[in-house]
Amino acid sequence: MSHGFVLLHPDRGIYVGRSADRTYWSKLGAAGRNVVAAFPSRAEAMVHLDAWLGCRLSPDELSQFSCHHVMVDVPGGWASCWALRVAGLEEHIGELAHPCWDNPMGQC
Repeated sequence: MSHGFVLLHPDRGIYVGRSADRTYWSKLGAAGRNVVAAFPSRAEAMVHLDAWLGCRLSPDELSQFSCHHVMVDVPGGWASCWALRVAGLEEHIGELAHPCWDNPMGQC
């Protein structure tokens, strides 16, 4: 187990990850995932955010994002719902907490 940082937005929730054309957030559609991307440092999390969203958001919108320290408990740099709860992020877990997501395929 290591430590990392997750991105958080008050309305979108916790940054889950991204595909080629879309970002996924715990409160807006987690794409059937039950883990979230964790970054090795705050700086790397913010660089990632700026690279994918920076050009589309105003400075005021960007200021709403924050980084939170978590345990990285899933191989490959991912944090589970358990790690998010331990970090005090329960209220932001959203769709990740849906009991049907907890199956081998990651979907209902």
